Amino acid sequence: YLSGNRLMAVSEGVFDHLVNLQKLYLSENQLQALPARICDKLIKLTILSLHINYLQALPAEVFD
Repeated sequence: YLSGNRLMAVSEGVFDHLVNLQKLYLSENQLQALPARICDKLIKLTILSLHINYLQALPAEVFD
């Protein structure tokens, strides 16, 4: 869980080594944007929680 940590940014590739990650909770932070390919290596991801952030939109590539 990375929720509620006042994160302002997530670096590109930060989750690349977590190939078995199923749930990623980034809610209740201060995120304004996400890297376009943040989920590329997360092939088992079923939950991505982003509520209560400052995101205006997500890059289409996030879910490719």
